[in-house]
Amino acid sequence: MNKEQKNTRRKFLDKGIIGGIGIIAGIEIMNRSVKKDPENKKTTRLISADGTLYDIDNKYIDKMCSGKVSNSRLKEWIEEEKKKNNKS
Repeated sequence: MNKEQKNTRRKFLDKGIIGGIGIIAGIEIMNRSVKKDPENKKTTRLISADGTLYDIDNKYIDKMCSGKVSNSRLKEWIEEEKKKNNKS
């Protein structure tokens, strides 16, 4: 083996090792930069007009709409929706 061939192999191995370390470091940085916010995982269960329950992420719910609905108002709303569906 001549000297030029040894240098070429060494350069190739050096670049491969440095590249591998760079890839591993990049993956680790990406994993750490992703926010793991437990608040985004909280959901609220909502009912649609047809009675289907949906779990909605809290970040999509407006804070102004956080008031509770009374049972009597909910029953009225269900009856109104039934009447609308029967007319359609």
